[in-house]
Amino acid sequence: MPLLRPFSTDVPGGGSMAVKQVTRSNFNAALESLRACVEESDFVVVDLEMTDVTSAPWRDPFEFDRSDVRYLKLKDSAEKFAVVQFGVCPFRWDSSKGSFFAHPHNFYIFPRKELPLHGPPDDFLWQVTSIDFLTKYQFDFNACIYEGISYLSREQEGEALKGLSSEYLEGLANSFCNFEEPVDTPIA
Repeated sequence: MPLLRPFSTDVPGGGSMAVKQVTRSNFNAALESLRACVEESDFVVVDLEMTDVTSAPWRDPFEFDRSDVRYLKLKDSAEKFAVVQFGVCPFRWDSSKGSFFAHPHNFYIFPRKELPLHGPPDDFLWQVTSIDFLTKYQFDFNACIYEGISYLSREQEGEALKGLSSEYLEGLANSFCNFEEPVDTPIA
């Protein structure tokens, strides 16, 4: 029988470490804390909570699916549904206690439109089964919607970068147009 290693969320001095809930208000501090934990970790686990994962029977994973087919099924769902929580948990082995110590962080995220981008409004699907599942496990919908960290899709990011680049280039061109020719001033 293989030797099983115990897991622990105990703090080395005793007690328990709660899951760090990360929102817009504590994002910077939590990110620094997480970076330190990741640097000291032996491995890191990532988990996503989404507004759903499958909406059609053909997207359901099957035991006999090849890895490329399973990837394509998940990719299709990931493009259709929004991520509302991003979990990161670094684990560090403590040989003196014979267990791993976990430092779980849950990032509430919400695709709110904060930049004046053109294009269609941000729509996403949220399946009832997903809402039921998240409710069952005490997902904080208020924290997600009101305090969730904003993000852009790749398409929105590209549009924002183009807008910033054109504004920068326009400002640079205007500054050259207003540039006066140097005048030689004799020194007497």
